[in-house]
Amino acid sequence: MRLLFFSIHCYLDPSSGAASCTRKMLELLAARGADCRVLTTGILDPERETSLDEVLATLALPAGRFPAQLGRGRVAEVVDLGVNGVRVTVMPTASSRAERSPDPRESAIFLELAEQVFDRFRPDVLLTYAGHPASLRSPDLRDFDVGPNLGSRPRRRSSRRVSTRCPDR
Repeated sequence: MRLLFFSIHCYLDPSSGAASCTRKMLELLAARGADCRVLTTGILDPERETSLDEVLATLALPAGRFPAQLGRGRVAEVVDLGVNGVRVTVMPTASSRAERSPDPRESAIFLELAEQVFDRFRPDVLLTYAGHPASLRSPDLRDFDVGPNLGSRPRRRSSRRVSTRCPDR
């Protein structure tokens, strides 16, 4: 099974209970053989502006910064790292605060990166949380049976669908 967690709210946020629970769940699934990947941004819960580099430093894991190719010859910086069997790609944002980022330009880049991940990884299950438009606006989401926070695209040979509704924070 291929599972993708996709959210503007940072999967690596040490101050977020939702991020902590999501990390534990994906790490457990990865340990049992699921191919789990993450596309997220640098949006964090702390009240103060916090740099993504501060969060990455606390993890003490090797992380590489790479230019991701976008359409029309554009590039966007991303950070790639492995966290306990889960491949994580983080798109840095100008601000760590959800009320300031992602701005419309960052949202468009995030959605373009998401399209690339959907096309290459072809997840069977999509997991997201919170209701920011950038997390829910991707055109590829039309292929999922989406509740506000979890969707599942059935495998081509199966008609099994899973969806759930969870309250936003």
